[in-house]
Amino acid sequence: MKHLLQKLTETMDIPNTQMAAFQKITCLMELVLRYELIEFGSQIPPRPALDRIIHSAITRFTLSQNLLAFRNKQTLDEEGPEISELHEGLFDLLWPRYVKTHMTDYIDRYKFRIRHNKLNIKGKRILDIGCGNGGFTFAMLDEGAASGVGVDFGFESINHALNFASEYEYNAEFSVASAYDLPFNKNRFDFAIQNGVFHHLEDEDKALEEMARVLKPGGEVWYYVNGEGAIKADLLDASREILKDVPSEFIVHVLSTIGLSENKLNYLSDGFKAVYKFTTMAKLTEQLAGHGFSIIRRLSGGMPTDFDKDKIDADPHGKEKWGEGNLRLLCRKEE
Repeated sequence: MKHLLQKLTETMDIPNTQMAAFQKITCLMELVLRYELIEFGSQIPPRPALDRIIHSAITRFTLSQNLLAFRNKQTLDEEGPEISELHEGLFDLLWPRYVKTHMTDYIDRYKFRIRHNKLNIKGKRILDIGCGNGGFTFAMLDEGAASGVGVDFGFESINHALNFASEYEYNAEFSVASAYDLPFNKNRFDFAIQNGVFHHLEDEDKALEEMARVLKPGGEVWYYVNGEGAIKADLLDASREILKDVPSEFIVHVLSTIGLSENKLNYLSDGFKAVYKFTTMAKLTEQLAGHGFSIIRRLSGGMPTDFDKDKIDADPHGKEKWGEGNLRLLCRKEE
């Protein structure tokens, strides 16, 4: 598979005019979505089927190049920003897209996960690190938390969260801050949320140290990062390499004109641009212990598209498809 992804990358290595970038984005979108039909819709061996899909993508893009004779030759290329700047710009572009209907669906998804995992959050003070548009914070408050505080490095994301909290009268505070330098006294919070944020950071240990500082002894954490070994991670890594010089705004614009659902648009935009780190359960357990956290139990996303351990174990090709899966954990800061 990897040699075919390399061939796809080489085939798409042409200047990013608007037409060429459009063809790349739509071709990669189709590649990922066609693989998802195999990933979630069948229990056939995934790699032979995926090889056929990648071959098809190479053929499609090669044929589409005949149309590029009609292109405007001005390119879209941007110099690749630093990782932190890339993520700030990308997520500031995506999170505020959630209008009330989307936000309600998004919050409901987290409320389901809180109930599904029987989290004890009643009356607790919550900190959401990398809160984005505040969806998880709002869900915690709806499920009985006493107060919620969210921090994120994106100004637009925080403005969106503040406006939503004000309009719907949530007991929540939001501010722009770095996970490396949280603006709170030590031992302030009962429960922390780290939901798919630290695997984007260049220094996860520094962020873990800060999270431990502001959490009370005995406080708990919803901790989520991606495990290594999933086939889709290879697809998205190749897609990110191909689109590395295409502005995030153009990717979002193209995907939005196609009529994708908001969740799928955000998922693909994230996957095509954001940088992820992957780990194993063994490495993560050791890393958390090094900062004074023990693992209480493994949590479940509970959705059909989550890579939960029970899904991996039930599928004869689960380990091949999803590797270590989604590593969602309930952790406790040692007293």
